Order: sequence, then C-alpha cells, then structure tokens
Amino acid sequence: MDQVYSTTRGTGSSAVLARVNNVGVGGFFTGGGIGFLAGAYGYAMDRLRAIEVVIPCGQIVMATKTNRYADLFWALQGGGGQFGIVTQFFQEAIPEPKNVTIAAYYLDNSSATSAAAIRNTVTWFNNNQDPFALMYYVVGVLPSSLAQDPTTFALRPLLIALQFNDPTTVAKQQSFEATYQTLFQGLTPISQITLNTTYDALPGLLDPTFPYGFRRGFYGPQTQNITASYLTAINAEMSAYATSLVLSGERAPSPASTIWVLQVSRTTTANSH
Repeated sequence: MDQVYSTTRGTGSSAVLARVNNVGVGGFFTGGGIGFLAGAYGYAMDRLRAIEVVIPCGQIVMATKTNRYADLFWALQGGGGQFGIVTQFFQEAIPEPKNVTIAAYYLDNSSATSAAAIRNTVTWFNNNQDPFALMYYVVGVLPSSLAQDPTTFALRPLLIALQFNDPTTVAKQQSFEATYQTLFQGLTPISQITLNTTYDALPGLLDPTFPYGFRRGFYGPQTQNITASYLTAINAEMSAYATSLVLSGERAPSPASTIWVLQVSRTTTANSH
C-alpha cells in the first residue's frame, strides 16, 4: 500500500487506501477495503470502475458494473481471490487531502474513565456531521503512548480522533477542537498526543495501533449502531481475554496479544452492493 501512497503523493489526487502500509492492494480491494476516508467516499470497492481478471479458464476479461461480466465485478468486491486472478484495478480517484490532524488519548482502565470514554464516543457519533472526521475506539493491551515504551503495556482504552481537510468545502469545515469537543470532554489521559501530518504519512504513524499480522486477537469492525452497552460488553470481553492469557500460564498479556478496534465514522457514500 505504501507504493500507492508514494505514487499519488502531491498529485492532487489519491484513492481510498488501507490504514497501514503492509496491507496489499489486491487483498484490500477484493476484501471490501475500509480506509480512513470511508466516511466521505465509501469503501475502496465503492470506487472501483473496472477490474481486469484472469478467470479459471485462462481468459483475461475486463469486468465492470454494466458489462457482461457484471456478476463477476460484483463478486470480486468482497469475495477475495476465489473468482479469478485480478491483474489490474481501476478506481475512481478522490481529491488528495492536503493535511490531517490526529489526536490520541491513552486512558487508564478504571471503570470511571472507561464509562466516560464510552459515553463520549456514543455522544460524538450521534452528533458528528463531518464525513471527513472519524475516530477509533480501541481497547487492548497497549502502551501508554505512541512511543511504545515496553514497560508501560497494560489493558487500557485508547481514543484516536482524525480530521482530514475537506477538499470541497474546507471553508465551512469546523475546527478540530470544535469537532471533537464532546469526545474528549472530562477525560484525563495518562498520555496524549496531537499532531498535524499528511495523508500519505498517516499509515506509518498508526502502524503501532493497527498491528496487522502479529496480534493473536484482532477485531476491527465498522458499524453504524454505536451504543454504550455494545462498547461496555467489548471492554468486558477483552478484559476476560487478557486475564485468560495470564491464567493459561503466560507471564502477562503480551503486547502483541490482543486488541480490538472500532472505526466510528459517518458514511455518506452508498455501498455498491
């Protein structure tokens, strides 16, 4: 994925891409493709306009939404590689965001802090109207900061907020502070960080939070039904899971053991399915 970010950097156009660099383009697109900008532009598959694919008989065909291979085009959007070998994807470009602001709040795992984070997450989702603003509700065995200090790993919640500049109506977009006022209200983090960066640099910054490939337990859904009871249940489940690792004989829940990540955004683009 890093090659695509690098190629489109500074061109004014980009694509709906994965949230980390070590995800491949083929698996990302044929797996649906949820990215940072899903709230504004839909999934990666929603932007696909044509797919070149080698079907089982060896023939190379071009599948689109309206041609004779429309069923194949539909099946490949989430069906993985079982319907053929995809050799090229054609995705409609999006305007390249010029910058993004990101804030990460590491919290302790006390019931009071967790309850406040859950309440704020639900309130923010129910009121946010900016499709270029999204947040991640994370719970798992995490460091106390993005510095990944190996002595600070513990089961704790983490709130990550991101706001991309809206390339179309940037003058009307609220400030980052105004957008996330309710999310961080009343929270006292163990550690926090706020910074500005570019769209192509963002995956590298978040790699520690989205560690695909070596977590024993990883979950990462996107849902449009955020409730306090749902998040409370997830906290309890992850706490029980971490405890089970200790009881099974491990010295402590490994930093690479478990994490649960919920992407919370307001999607404006209809799914192509």
